Amino acid sequence: MICHERIIKHTRPSEPIEVAIYGDVHFESEGCDLQALKSSLKEDAHHKRYLLFPGDLFDLILPNDLKRFRPAALKWIITDPVTGRHRDTNSRKDAIVDMLVDDAYRLLKPYASRIIGIGFGNHEMSYIKRGYSDPIDGLIKQLNKHTTSDARIAHLGYSAFLRLNIQPVRKQRGGTRTLTLYYHHGWGGGARTRGASITKYWRHLADYDAEVGIYAHDHKSQLDSSVKFEMIGRPPRTKAKKRLLVLSGTFLRTISDGIDPSYGEQKGYAPENIGRHVLWVKPIFNPAAPGYPLKYDCSFEGRE
Repeated sequence: MICHERIIKHTRPSEPIEVAIYGDVHFESEGCDLQALKSSLKEDAHHKRYLLFPGDLFDLILPNDLKRFRPAALKWIITDPVTGRHRDTNSRKDAIVDMLVDDAYRLLKPYASRIIGIGFGNHEMSYIKRGYSDPIDGLIKQLNKHTTSDARIAHLGYSAFLRLNIQPVRKQRGGTRTLTLYYHHGWGGGARTRGASITKYWRHLADYDAEVGIYAHDHKSQLDSSVKFEMIGRPPRTKAKKRLLVLSGTFLRTISDGIDPSYGEQKGYAPENIGRHVLWVKPIFNPAAPGYPLKYDCSFEGRE
C-alpha cells in the first residue's frame, strides 16, 4: 500500500477545491469513448480541477493474452488515439506498449501539474506479472518532467492512502485542513446488482480510516454516504462525521456499435454512464469552529 500526501494551496477561499476521479479509462481499447475523455479533461482544466486515476488507465489487451485478445483491439497502432489521424507508417514501433505510453503522455501532458496520482488496476497488473515493465511508472516519469518538486505525480499502486493538505493563502484564515482518501482499484467479477458493489466496498472500507473511499474495477458510477458520531471538545459534544463511498465509473462503453460484441455484452453486464466523479472540498477556516474543518461531497459528471 502507498501512503502519499499532496499540499494544495487554497487560493480561492470562496470556491471549493475539486478533484475529478477517472476510473477505468481503458485508454487504447476500441470501446473507450475518447471523445468523452478528451472533453472531460478540457472541462476539468477549465475549472482548475485536480485529477486522480484509480487504475486501469490502460487496457493492455495484447496478442499474448489468448483469452481476450482480438486484432481489432490494436486499431490504435494504425490510428493515433490522441489526434485521430492515421500514423505515418515509418513511425510505427515493434514496442507497442512504449507507443501506448507515449500516446497517453501526449494526451495528459497539458494537465500534468494537476494530476495528484495514477494507480494501476487488474489490466496493468496482468501485464506486469508476465515479467514486463510497469507502464504506469513509465508514464508518470515522463509526466513529472512537467511538474514542480512540490507537485509530483504519485504512483498509487493498487491501493493507497492519500492525504490532501489544504493550506489557506492567508494565515489569519486559520491553519491547514486535511482530508484523507483511501483508494483501492477493486477485485472480483463484475457485480450483477448495483447494491452488491456498494455492500462489498463498504465492508472493505470499514477497516480503513478515511473520509472518502474510492473504488474502481466494477465500472459502476455510484455514490453512497454514511455518518458516524464522535465526541469532541470541552464541554463534550457530539459531531457527525460523514464518509463517502465513490465507485468511480468508466470511459469504456458497455456495448459495441457493430456486429462484434464487446466484452461487457458477452458477459451480460448492465450499461453504465460514461464519465467521472468530481469530489469537491470546501475548507472552513474559522478558528472559532475547529471541530468543523471541512465540507465535502461528490457528484457524477458525464453522459448516458
